[in-house]
Amino acid sequence: MKDITDVRGARANNINSFSDRRGEHFMLRLSCNLAVAMLYAVAGGLGMSAFASVGTGDVGGAVRKALASVAAAMGGTDLIRRVRAVVATEPGQVYKFYMRLWQIFYGSYLVLPFSR
Repeated sequence: MKDITDVRGARANNINSFSDRRGEHFMLRLSCNLAVAMLYAVAGGLGMSAFASVGTGDVGGAVRKALASVAAAMGGTDLIRRVRAVVATEPGQVYKFYMRLWQIFYGSYLVLPFSR
């Protein structure tokens, strides 16, 4: 995703990047879809783990895992909502979205201890 903001410079310097060949819009959607798929997969796995914890009698663990699952799903939903407003050919907008992706990434590290 970071390469999307550099397409104009790559074109000006005759650098044939993947983002240049496929286009900014395609790369933005691809990278966002991959991040969302990962977040939803984590949310699903944590949700199933929460149900398993209830079955073993670990209610506290189930609640922690369920909350971590909800946080992952919210991160994915936030990305879907925000990417709709991004114009892929505007480097400033793409960069702002890219930084939001990093915020969700680091937020995931903060939530990670609750998934145990």
